[in-house]
Amino acid sequence: MPTAISEKELLDDLNGWYQAEAPLIDKACNLKGGGWEQWAIVQFLFWQTAHRGAQAPSYQREYIAPPFPERAFDIAYNMPKDVLVDSHHPLILTQWKALRDGNAASMGAQTDIGTLQEVRRVLGKTVQIYPMLVILSPQEVGFPGRGVVGPLSAGGVRLYVSSSGTFPG
Repeated sequence: MPTAISEKELLDDLNGWYQAEAPLIDKACNLKGGGWEQWAIVQFLFWQTAHRGAQAPSYQREYIAPPFPERAFDIAYNMPKDVLVDSHHPLILTQWKALRDGNAASMGAQTDIGTLQEVRRVLGKTVQIYPMLVILSPQEVGFPGRGVVGPLSAGGVRLYVSSSGTFPG
């Protein structure tokens, strides 16, 4: 049975995955001929569910929030049909970017911040929501309240995550 996960547990999982899989993340980043975002999402979910075992979190990929049919969130955690959503275990909506170009990742982050703020404003009236950006890039990525998880990997890919400073209020 899926379990609820807190924001801190998700951040711990991201850090653990990044530390354990940095060489593989670097290799995926350097593959030629296509994007690696979907690979990163699936690879993280494989690692997370294996790492958590019987405590695997409730999640859904490509989650569409009811009032926003045009927007799918990469991973949503704590699905209300599976677990009790409350202030300790909010509905966590993540948007991922895996881009070699830091400027493109920064611009994508700004777009995702706006979308996540709007969804939190609308859906937050009926359910606790925690928005989160997850960005992988070998170049510097800028957005408000960003944090860098773990040390820089050998190949130079950084893992950036949002914080409460990214989504004030």
